[in-house]
Amino acid sequence: MVKTLFGSSFQLPGFATNAAERTARAALDEWFAALQARDAQRVTDLYAPDALLLATFASEPLTSPKEVLAYFERLVANEGLRAELDQIRFYGDANVSVASGLYTFRFIQDGKPISIPARFTLTFERKGGRWLITSHHSSVQPSPL
Repeated sequence: MVKTLFGSSFQLPGFATNAAERTARAALDEWFAALQARDAQRVTDLYAPDALLLATFASEPLTSPKEVLAYFERLVANEGLRAELDQIRFYGDANVSVASGLYTFRFIQDGKPISIPARFTLTFERKGGRWLITSHHSSVQPSPL
């Protein structure tokens, strides 16, 4: 059992078994920290300029830094916003790493606490010495059949 920076726990199969996973994990932690700080520009800066974001709360694909920034500006405007990591798995090599799992968005809306479980896949690529998000899919977790 591993604790994130924000106190949530999750199981990592083969916890950070190689340098690529550890680096991608650090990049994912950076994403969570930027979101938790409600800093839309800092979150956006973690995406490659040509990244694709299929966002949890957007109906259209976001394909430019301007669109990504506008999305995160709307998201971080939610009172008390936080994201909690529930489960995660990493796959990858020295240049590309994929993180897939479950997280929960929590915020206050109209004075009431909202909790939205979602699933995600982020692809990180090493570009210019940095790990950047090149693809991010996130969707509300469906109800079981």
